[in-house]
Amino acid sequence: MKFWIGAAASTATVTVAWAQLYIGETCYGVHVFIVPLRDERTHDLLPGIMIGDCGPKNGANEVDNGFIMFDRVRIPVANLLNKLSGVDSEGKFYNKCANE
Repeated sequence: MKFWIGAAASTATVTVAWAQLYIGETCYGVHVFIVPLRDERTHDLLPGIMIGDCGPKNGANEVDNGFIMFDRVRIPVANLLNKLSGVDSEGKFYNKCANE
């Protein structure tokens, strides 16, 4: 879950989220992902995504702050921001820092 995210309540179609990277049953720790939130054509929420408004804000009600909840959302490997580590074409995790 992410809370007080700008543009989340009704505007954003994607977000950047820190989340656990699982390959099969193995967890490789926290990584950064680009996560689609809404269908770009219909603006409907994608499966596993729940979004809501954070409610009244003192003096800033025009700000579209919201919360985002994820429930079993699968993210394509192409959406992993992977400068230092990632998943190769065979589905195996690699860490560039460990090879130096």
